Amino acid sequence: MAITRTRTRPASFGTGGDFNCFLHDHERQGSNTNRALDMKEFGQMVSNCGLIDVGFEGESMHTWVRNGLKKRLDRIFVNPNWGDLFPKSIVHHLPRVKHFIQYLVNDVTCSPLDPSIPIPKLPDFEALCAHPSGDEVKAIVFSIYPGSIAGPDGFSAHFYQSCWPITQQDVIVAIKDFFDGHSLPKCYTSTIIVLIPKHHCPVTWTDYRPMSLSNVSNNIITKILNTRLFGLLPQIISPCQSGFIKGRLISDNILFAHELIHTINLKNIP
Repeated sequence: MAITRTRTRPASFGTGGDFNCFLHDHERQGSNTNRALDMKEFGQMVSNCGLIDVGFEGESMHTWVRNGLKKRLDRIFVNPNWGDLFPKSIVHHLPRVKHFIQYLVNDVTCSPLDPSIPIPKLPDFEALCAHPSGDEVKAIVFSIYPGSIAGPDGFSAHFYQSCWPITQQDVIVAIKDFFDGHSLPKCYTSTIIVLIPKHHCPVTWTDYRPMSLSNVSNNIITKILNTRLFGLLPQIISPCQSGFIKGRLISDNILFAHELIHTINLKNIP
């Protein structure tokens, strides 16, 4: 993999995300833990790379909240040349949940940097929550490996598949009740945690691998949602997101970033 630069002027670039650290002590609330060393090292990294924080606007500076602890962990850095091309760059901190759902279901345009590019939406959002048909439920039931171990209720996938002519009506009605908004009873959502030994002579807890066994009835609902989401993920996940995505490797982005940094540091590139 190689990256070439066609312009002699220094490249304009930005980087952003969750840095798991903050630059200043006032960027957190609810904790007095001494993080001076972390802030110093983070600040040195920003300075050594010649990065500039583009700032933010919104109701709160904090991007991470849990149990009363608030921190500004997410931010966007750019180099000076980026500021020359996009002087109005800024990060918008949106209220949690409400605006996230709005961005998923409505037509929302990007920032004034490039208003011609719309943010992807979910054209089939209603189909995601629609009642599954009998054929859809049956296809999901028979896609589960029949030899899989049963959950707490004792009914395996082999049972559902073998007794489908008898149980199909009850199963389909139960699945549709969930999509109507009814809560699942504990008999559906309960699981059993089984410890699988990693070798022949386990001694400590670290010698076991925990495995959670859930009911097939719950797995049917999960697989329906998973199947429907699979076709929508490319519309809401950036092509640059490589981790935890089927068919993509996070190592690709690591190699790309390595080559990019190496190329930026080179001099006299034609």
